Amino acid sequence: MISPVNDSPVARTAEGGVSDQSSRLQGRCPSIRTTVVLLAIIVAVGTGLRLHLLGEKNFWLDEGISIWLATLPWSRFVRVVWVPELHFNMVLYYTLLRGWWHFGNTEFAVRSLSLLFGVAAIPAIYKLGQRLFSAETGLIAAALLAAHSFHIRFSQEARGYTLEVLLLILSTFLFCRINDFPSRKRYWIGYVVASALAVYCHPFAVLVVGSHWVAIGVARLRAVGVRAVTSIVVGLGLLLAPLAVYILVERDQGLTWIPRPTLMFFLGTMRQLTGSGDVARTVSSLLLTLLYGVSWAIALWGTYLRRRADLSKNEWFAIRLTLLWIVLPIATTLLVSLLVKPLFFSRYLLMCVPAMVLLAAQGLVTFANSLYRRKVGLAIATALMVSLSLVETNRFFQTFPSYGHHWRAVVHHILTKEQPGDAVCISMGLEPFEYYVRRETQWGGQQPNVSFPPEIGVGDRGFEPGRVLEQASSGRRRVWLVFRSEEETRVRASVPQHLRPVEETVFPGSKGGELRIVLYERR
Repeated sequence: MISPVNDSPVARTAEGGVSDQSSRLQGRCPSIRTTVVLLAIIVAVGTGLRLHLLGEKNFWLDEGISIWLATLPWSRFVRVVWVPELHFNMVLYYTLLRGWWHFGNTEFAVRSLSLLFGVAAIPAIYKLGQRLFSAETGLIAAALLAAHSFHIRFSQEARGYTLEVLLLILSTFLFCRINDFPSRKRYWIGYVVASALAVYCHPFAVLVVGSHWVAIGVARLRAVGVRAVTSIVVGLGLLLAPLAVYILVERDQGLTWIPRPTLMFFLGTMRQLTGSGDVARTVSSLLLTLLYGVSWAIALWGTYLRRRADLSKNEWFAIRLTLLWIVLPIATTLLVSLLVKPLFFSRYLLMCVPAMVLLAAQGLVTFANSLYRRKVGLAIATALMVSLSLVETNRFFQTFPSYGHHWRAVVHHILTKEQPGDAVCISMGLEPFEYYVRRETQWGGQQPNVSFPPEIGVGDRGFEPGRVLEQASSGRRRVWLVFRSEEETRVRASVPQHLRPVEETVFPGSKGGELRIVLYERR
């Protein structure tokens, strides 16, 4: 990175890598051919992990919403994305999914769009790591991201989180290029577009964009120049104005289901963000989280120790940028959650994972630099972290048989046993239910009569078991009720007297994922 601020006596290369370190690290970083081979292997492994069991899981509620929006007529789609339940969230991903839908409607086909974004993030994080630190750091970061169970999880969901992550990596890379060449307008434009698209994928991405400008420092800001900064601010303001106006005007922003964070909730979230899982406190998961923490500490401590020696302002900038990318989104959402409204949730913070793997990779390189057999030490430390990540990824795949709601089986059960005139009531999950009904009936034909919810896209608003069963049974002899096991007590206490249960089936799932189907008949 060629800094506009003359902060190093040795120039940086035009295409990345800190050249003021080149005299010390010459021969340590892998050759171009070795780098290409290693990166190709890392990308291949990351692709294989994200393809594994891609179509195995049932679509869950949010994925069902993605599919519903992807299949709406354009006129209704434009109206629906403004409703409070969606609050203009992921509109970019939904728009892309509308086109991708034509390639296939199976779980594998629909989720493969997120998979492509997830795989593309692996070489992208290498390039950013090379730019900020070194090719070595970039390769290790790519390996950590390739095996990261939390990133793999969302690479296998029909949601826009991996697109957001990819766009933020690109935005950060372009931000570095603006620092390199402030007069080149194509970097301004690219940065503005990538940043705005990331925010339209998820509004919380604005926190990462904010971390860029907090990290830049006064000297670099002056070097970039008033013209460039003004152009970027105006461009972002114009592109994000519709979203900003909506957020300011619309008071009902949803997200009422997010719990207020506790210490254990916070620690579970941090374990997820390091790819260690949120529930299983196994030796491997705790060790992986510990290694991430130690690696971050080494990277920061190494920077602190070199502050008065040979640490350039470019390296200071790289550390500040990476650290703020982690701290600012987590601290902001946590503080707002404690003082105003709960917003702190793990999947919303997936955007911090690229910075986490970058800082961990730099910590491993810093640690290896202190060893006599540097290459051996670095290889062992990297292999240990990647191996532990793969163990956690394997644990994630093992949860698939009981993961989420088994809507395929629920729909098949009802379709094979329903009789003409039956009503179906669903406490939550009409969107995935509707998808599997349409698929079972070949996207047409006779479909069950769903009495509740009254329309798709309203979630479980207003689900009162007694009232719902009373209305659904009016003029009907039989009613199917689908609900989560955690609602069982409330359901059984409010069944109208004129209905009696004649059949009950339980479909196992993970915590909060077990579904029950009860068939009621008039007495």
